[in-house]
Amino acid sequence: MRKILCVLLAVVFVWGSLPVSAETAESVSVSAYAAVLCEPVSGTVLFEKNSREVLPVASTTKIMTAMLAFESEHRGDPVTITPEMISVEGSSMGLRAGEVLALGDIARGMMMASGNDGANAIALYLS
Repeated sequence: MRKILCVLLAVVFVWGSLPVSAETAESVSVSAYAAVLCEPVSGTVLFEKNSREVLPVASTTKIMTAMLAFESEHRGDPVTITPEMISVEGSSMGLRAGEVLALGDIARGMMMASGNDGANAIALYLS
């Protein structure tokens, strides 16, 4: 059993290190209107779709807000949700006034549901 597991792990590591050809990148399809995939060390763009389009930054703002919460020394702090925190338009993770959640839990929930209420709660708490 141990030998089989070692062989499977070796295959996964070798397969994961194989280069991706340009033909593979061209055949990729994503449902998003725009997307960019970069190799982080060199900055080489591996895939792009409508990368020059000017688009609203709402989801990017939520990602950055979550990063601030995750990197904060206060990520374990209990946050009492206020009416001001949930009075936002758009997508919601379903926060209710009076609930008490850890800051990190709000960030995780916000990322799963793309919740504007969670992003607003984090921004108001950290500010």
